[in-house]
Amino acid sequence: MNYLIAFALIASYLVFPCSPLTDHGVSHNLLFGESIETPCSEGSFTVEGELEAPTRLSISEALCDGSSWKARLTLENASGKVISGYDIANIETYEFKGDVKSGQGQDGIKLEPRGSVEINSDGGFRNGRSYGKATGNIRKNVFRVERIKFADGTSWQQGAEQ
Repeated sequence: MNYLIAFALIASYLVFPCSPLTDHGVSHNLLFGESIETPCSEGSFTVEGELEAPTRLSISEALCDGSSWKARLTLENASGKVISGYDIANIETYEFKGDVKSGQGQDGIKLEPRGSVEINSDGGFRNGRSYGKATGNIRKNVFRVERIKFADGTSWQQGAEQ
């Protein structure tokens, strides 16, 4: 009998999630695996960079779904050298959590001068929680090129004297 009551409570919770859960950044869609990706708010995803950087980084598309996001970036080689690797960093800010640092990179590529490569990036928090606490929705995401490795063995790094 106790098992039947417990099952009924769990089933009703899954069908009708309580409002405090949705009020703290965990959307009904994330709980049930549905996606309602929509373009992120204008200006919320940006690129920060140095004028001396040997590349140009741009955001082709940014989609948000509560605390999760996806972005398509374009990295263009603005130097006269072949690029063999890169590192891109980003800092994410959420309603209830700020300065989440992340990054990605790739080595072993061959990006010719004036060539470009598309980079798919994504992130966020599963079910809108980090260490059990609500994160809320993604509010801001700032990308920047951290490191460029050239085929000739030289490299460029953000903030380093060149």
